[in-house]
Formats: sequence, structure tokens, C-alpha cells
Amino acid sequence: MNRELLIEEAKLQEAALKRLGHWAAIGMAVSSVGVVLIYFAVAPAEKRIWLIVTGALVLILGASAVITIGLGIRNGRNNVQKILRAIEQDKTPGNKLQDKAPVNAIQDNPPENEIPEAGTLCCSCSQYSEE
Repeated sequence: MNRELLIEEAKLQEAALKRLGHWAAIGMAVSSVGVVLIYFAVAPAEKRIWLIVTGALVLILGASAVITIGLGIRNGRNNVQKILRAIEQDKTPGNKLQDKAPVNAIQDNPPENEIPEAGTLCCSCSQYSEE
């Protein structure tokens, strides 16, 4: 895919994530209505079982919708990040072999044949080289 198509795809997915955020807010409102129904069923002296059951169902449905939408938002954001990295690296997002760095590219210690200059920090271990 070319760069312009990837940028357009990232914009479209960001707009979809914004819409999902609105749906998550609606789901929170629905689950809040469930809590209010349960409260009004339990608060008076005579308990209303049908209102408790209805409130619990509304609460469970709203909460499960929020959880599902939240997972979709998280996965969507991860996908947008992958697209943006692909744009930065000028590669296609489907090429999994290029997504990972080579094993020897990340090194905690410098190679043994390289000696750091005197007065510099040795790699990331915060040890001074006094030689």
C-alpha cells in the first residue's frame, strides 16, 4: 500500500475510534440506569423483585457493552499505531518479518571487542570507565 492510502486508513480508524468512545459513554449511562433501578427497588420498605431483576439485567448489559467496546477501542488504537509505524518506516503493515528487530540489534552490553573511551558511561548499566 502506498503512503497516502495508509494515512487515509489511519484517519478513518481514528474517526471510528471516536465514535466507539461515544458508544462507550452511552453504555456507561445504561449501566448507571441499572444501578438507579436497583437502588429504587431496594430503598423502599417493600422490595420490588421485578425491579431488582430488571436493574441487574440493565446493569450487566451496559457493563458488558462497555467492556466489549473498550476492548475494541484498545485493539483499534494498537492497529492505528501499527499503521503509523508502517508509514514512518515506509513498509506495508502486513509484512510481519520486518516488524521485528533482529535479535542482535538490541544489546544490553557492548560487544567484548569494543572498549568504551575513558570517562564515558559503559552501555546502560551506569558504570564509569576509568581506563
